[in-house]
Amino acid sequence: MADAGESGMEAGLSWRRLLPAQVSDLISQFAAAGALIVICIALSIASPVFLTLYNLFNIVSQTAVTAIIALGMTFVIITAGIDLSVGSVAALAGVLGVKMMVDLGLSWPLAVLGGTLVGGLAGLANGLLITRARLAPFIATLGMMSVSRGLVKANLNDPKVQAVLNPSCQHPPL
Repeated sequence: MADAGESGMEAGLSWRRLLPAQVSDLISQFAAAGALIVICIALSIASPVFLTLYNLFNIVSQTAVTAIIALGMTFVIITAGIDLSVGSVAALAGVLGVKMMVDLGLSWPLAVLGGTLVGGLAGLANGLLITRARLAPFIATLGMMSVSRGLVKANLNDPKVQAVLNPSCQHPPL
């Protein structure tokens, strides 16, 4: 009978130890949501157009790419992985998408599909380097980041790409 009482006491003690950690986690989650609410209220007071439908749509459209990348990175981090090449591959996909529109005359949906394919191929290369070649994820994605960044820089010197990315600049006729 003493064993049952002791295990009950131990369970009570472990619950008391876990409770502060759970409360702390709950408070930090509510603090982040509360901070977001306070910021929204402050911005609504500062600018009457902040909560308009047009502005909210503008905010969502400007953060969509970052949100999609963050969602993918969440899964990578949850699995204890790392991907350093995400930003450079996204830039490469965008630049090559623009080049597909300018040089190949593709419509924007096809160029978006082409850019997505470029990003997928870079991800496939990372995955094969990590799983088949047994490279550390840090090394494989660092290399892909360098390759992608170099290709972006090489393609950004093209005056046609510059004319699309920055139409206010004066460039020679295409």
